[in-house]
Formats: sequence, structure tokens, C-alpha cells
Amino acid sequence: MKNNASGIVSFLAGVAATGMVACAGLSAPAIFSDNMMLQRGAEVPVFGQADPGAVVKVALMSGESAEAVAAAESKADGQGHWMARLDTSKLPNETYQLRIENGDKTLRVKNVLIGQVWLASGQSNMEWAVANVNHRDAEIADANYPEIRHFIVEKAISPTPTGELRGHWDVTTPQTAGRFTAVGYFFARYLHKELKVPVGIIHSSWGGTVAEAWTSEEGLRPLGDFNANLDAFTKAPNADAAAEYQRKLIEWQAGFPADPGDAKAEHKYTEVGFDDGDWKTLQLPQKIEAVAGDVDGIFWFRTTVALDQADGEAELSLGPIDDFDHTYINGVEVGGIGKENPEAYSVPRIYKIPAGTLKKGTNAIAVRVFDHGGDGGLTGAPAQMKLTVGGKEHPLAGEWRYKIEHKLANWDFPAHAGRRPAAPGGNQNSPTALFNAMLNPIVPYAIAGAIWYQGESNVGRDGQYVRLLSAMIEDWRSHWDQKTAGTLGKEAGRDFPFYIVQLANFMPISTSPGNSDGFARLRQAQTKVANTVKNAGQSITIDIGEANDIHPRNKQEVGKRLARVALAKTYGKEVEYAGPTLESAKAEGDRVMLAYSHVTGGFKSKVIAVDDKTPEAVRGALAAMDGEIKGFAVRDAEGAWHYASAEIVDDHTIALSAGEVERPTAARYAFADNPLANLCNGKDLPAEPFEVEVGK
Repeated sequence: MKNNASGIVSFLAGVAATGMVACAGLSAPAIFSDNMMLQRGAEVPVFGQADPGAVVKVALMSGESAEAVAAAESKADGQGHWMARLDTSKLPNETYQLRIENGDKTLRVKNVLIGQVWLASGQSNMEWAVANVNHRDAEIADANYPEIRHFIVEKAISPTPTGELRGHWDVTTPQTAGRFTAVGYFFARYLHKELKVPVGIIHSSWGGTVAEAWTSEEGLRPLGDFNANLDAFTKAPNADAAAEYQRKLIEWQAGFPADPGDAKAEHKYTEVGFDDGDWKTLQLPQKIEAVAGDVDGIFWFRTTVALDQADGEAELSLGPIDDFDHTYINGVEVGGIGKENPEAYSVPRIYKIPAGTLKKGTNAIAVRVFDHGGDGGLTGAPAQMKLTVGGKEHPLAGEWRYKIEHKLANWDFPAHAGRRPAAPGGNQNSPTALFNAMLNPIVPYAIAGAIWYQGESNVGRDGQYVRLLSAMIEDWRSHWDQKTAGTLGKEAGRDFPFYIVQLANFMPISTSPGNSDGFARLRQAQTKVANTVKNAGQSITIDIGEANDIHPRNKQEVGKRLARVALAKTYGKEVEYAGPTLESAKAEGDRVMLAYSHVTGGFKSKVIAVDDKTPEAVRGALAAMDGEIKGFAVRDAEGAWHYASAEIVDDHTIALSAGEVERPTAARYAFADNPLANLCNGKDLPAEPFEVEVGK
């Protein structure tokens, strides 16, 4: 059932919980707040809650004047829901006030702009903040864009649709931009520069979440795949179910490896005089996997800090540590969190330092971390890492030394994580949980379109994902049901644009043509959705991922490529937005002929960078490329895959051949979690990965 008033929250629930604008008997959701961005369009909804039957008048006023440049009114229904629609389509680009009134009750929202508003959603790669990208210091220092606005929807779950909303709008400044969604921010910045209009981002994402959590019950029920979980999630848990869950959770937690102990006493790692010159260096904060690969176990981190005075109250802040820690200063343990707190990985460490521990001159900080699965290390934000002495802060983010003391052997963390019992009442991955709590409250706020970076948590379910993501897009559009929300140059309407970031390359580089990797198949599913759903598209990132990190730091390029898709497909600009894209494939004798579009500037081979973490076998394979186009494979009649040579036939055609394959039956390009593939066009945009049948 559609519910265009579903973003409305009541005054009593909202004042305490949502940060909305409100006075007694009249309110609007928190998204209608200072610094907001309204979408440019003919029918832009403004909505909220009032006394039943009340007439609510809404007006946009130019600057600080009392002159209304757009106005509308609405009568609240029997539940107090009201909605008025403003025509912002022809208003000049300037600053406005939004006035909402009912008799003597008046709400005012200041510093309002009219521009292009995009919804940014997904899991951790959309949640990834500007503070954690490449060149973050320069990016944050440059973030002075008063016409780029960012609204963060705070995390919440609900088994039923709710209107409660926490969040606020920020103007882009060096003080605010570090916490923005990086992909959304760089997308907005590129659009802003190219279109010369204000751009707003509504950011609603949650790391590690599945697509079904972002879909409503109306969208999921017809699929039939999630009905049992839906039924369980919407039922209130009873005491017996809660007790059984706690019992199973304790059993599951006991299945983690025990801490094997350490050698700190023998090696004196925690003391000032310890010589850590043979330890490796890394920049903190970051996950240990980014520098040491996929490893769980015990890690030591050390740094020193020089103090000109050691008197006064002292506190050590290190941000979250994944998973458990013992933290020392000058050989004295000042704090730690262990397995008594299973959620320790998310807890910021803030430890009071006992008097007499610090001294003038050099002080040693040593942190022993036991990572019992998944990511590990000091994983917070740089600003969280500091030593405060007598009111003076000493930043600790930057270069530290580290040592891997013990690696957990024969430990399959992903398998164990998958056995975690489901909580009664659900969690953030319960079907509908995030749509209900993090999208429904902003419906039907007018948007130009949506950008989506998600899929890692649905790997292994690629066949289902095609149906699921297609249904989710239709579900969102059905709920928003925009009349003429509008974009620059044409109306978005109900079928607003939906642009997908295809999953980046990840995990060890593949040197086999026969891999059938989960990430590759999920990418293929994303391509099917982008090609079959109306007004959808995708941006390819197969060349800018990182083998050791599922969160590539080059979010600038991700945002730019998404923005190019929007410029071309939404705003009608003549800009190349895709790399070589397969249009057709057919077998001709012992060759496969591939016809491509988006070959602006011709077919080219892109240089694949190596570093000191690149395996020797991969280095050799890269050296053998020597400028040739690589990444293609063909399948023989017996079902075996073989790497294929690629010959450029003309401006739009490539011929594949493998000497040992007489009758190719299928072809692939870049079809692995992390493929050795280098085809691009003259704009350096990577070719789209694919697998296709070509013969019988």
C-alpha cells in the first residue's frame, strides 16, 4: 500500500527523538530543518503533523523578507497528517526561508536552497566517510562549498514502517565534510561544478547490510523468498524466545578462538626503553588487514609522545579497537576491553591515566590487540586518537610501529560469523528493517534520483539479487510516487533515476581463467538490473579496488564516474559515462567476435599498478601483458576455460581466440573477484565485465 504521508512524525514523538522543527500542535520531520536543500520541481511536497482538520500554510520567502515567492496550503486529515506542494521550478538560485504556519503557530526553516537532491544509500562503501579516503587532509581542507548540503539519516531499525527520523543538514565546510559519505560527496561536488547548481545529498546507509533490509514488505512479499523471515521479524519476541537467543548467542561466542597469551613480560614491549626499530610501520587509524593482509591474531602497536609537562588530569583516547585490547603507557596498563564485551570492536577506547604514569619527555604508548576474526586494529577516525594532559591535546594519529606476534591458524571466521543466531525482534539485516526506519521517514521528500553502493553482503545470491534489486527499485519508486519532482532539463517523475556502483575488484588477484567467483557473479547481476530496469544505470569500478581491503580508498573516482552517468543520462549532457560495453557476441569458427559501444577514443590497455604487496606470480603476469589487452577467456566444448588473445578488428569490434580452443562456446571478460584485466576506452573508463554464451 502506498503511503505518501509515511514520512510524517508526531509532535510528541518528534521533539525528543528526531530534532524536527516543531511547536505545540504543528511539526515537520527533521529533514525540514535549517540548511536544507529542496528539489527543484513543479510539485515539491512539504509535510508534517498538525491538529486534525487544521489548515497548514506553507511558503518560501526570498532571503529575510516576508515576501512569499511560492506558497501552498493543506488541511490535516483525521490523523493530523498534512502535505502541501510547492512549485520551485522557476525560482532563482538564492537563499530562502521556509515558513510553515497554522493560525498563530509558525515554524521557520532558515538558509534553504533549491537544487538537485540525490538519495545515497547502501552498505559500508557508501557509508565510508571523507575522513578515510585517499588524500583526506587535502580533500577536507578544500571542502568549502556552501551550495553542497548533506543530510545524514541516523541508524535505526523497525519491524514496521515508522515516521520517526533522526538527522540534520550540514553545509559543506572543512569542519563538517570529514563525516560525509565520500561517494555521495564526490558525486555531489562533480555535479555542482559541472551544472553550476546547488546539490544536496540525503545519506542513508549502514555497513554490512543486505538489500532485502532496504526493501519494504510490499516490495518483498511478491518475491516469496523472505516471507518466513518477514513473519518472524514482525512478531514481538516473547520471554522464552529472548532467553533461547541469549543461550545460543553465548554458545556461538564461545566458539571464537581463545586468546593464546602474549610475551610482553619477556620482550618488554610496553616499556619506554624497548627497541622497536625492527618493527614495521603503518598509519593509524586503519585496519591491520590493509597492511598485513587477511590475518587474525595478536598485534602490537607502539608509538611515543613527548610531553613538556605531565601534571594535571590525563586521558588517552584511541577510538574503537577491533576486537579486544590491553593498553599501556610507560609499562603501566591503563585500560582494556576483553571478551566480556562481544561488541568491543565498536567501542571507542577512552582511558583515564593514573597519576604518576606520565613523565616529562618521552612516553611510550603500547597497545596489544587480539583480533579474533574479520577486521582488526585501531579503526576509528583520526580525531579520536589523542592524549590529553592538563587540558592540552596531543594528536596520536599518524605513523606507529606494529608487530604481528601470533596468527590464528585453521580459523574460518566467515563460516563462524554466518552461524550467528538470529536475534528475536530482528537486526539491521532483517527484511524491511532499514526501509521501515531509514527510508520510510523521508518519503515522499522530493529527490532527483538515487545512487546505490551495495552488494557485498549479497554475494553468493546473484540469481536472487537480480530479482531482489529490481524489486527494491520498483518498491522505492512506488512509495515515492513523485508527481513532477523534476531535474535540470527534464522531469524525473515517478521513475526517478537509480544508478548502481558495480562492485570493485577485491581479494587476491586471479591468475586463472576458470574462476567462478562470487563477486564476479554479483557484478553480472548488477549489470542485468542496470540494463533491464527503466531509467537505471551503473558505474564500473573493476580497476580501482584494493586486493586487501573491501573498502577502496579512491572514492573520488567512484563519485566522479557516478556523476558522469547522471550528467549523461539524467541531465542530457554530452559526456562519455561508460567504458567499452558489450553489445553482442557470436562465435565464428575458432574465434569469438565481440561488438562494443562506448569506445570513445578507441580501445586501449590500461596500466595496472603494482606495489610491494603484489605477489611475484602476478608481477610476472603483468609484465607479460606488455601493453596487450588482457582479461578475456573463452570456454571450449568440454567446459574448460582458457585465456584468450584479443585482436582489435575495427573501432567497435574485438576478436578473441585461444589456440587450443577450436569451438568456443562462451566468453568472459574480467570475470573474477580481482581479475587481471586492462581494457578501457580513450577516456580511461574500464570495460564492463561479462560472461556470455556464444555457441552450442
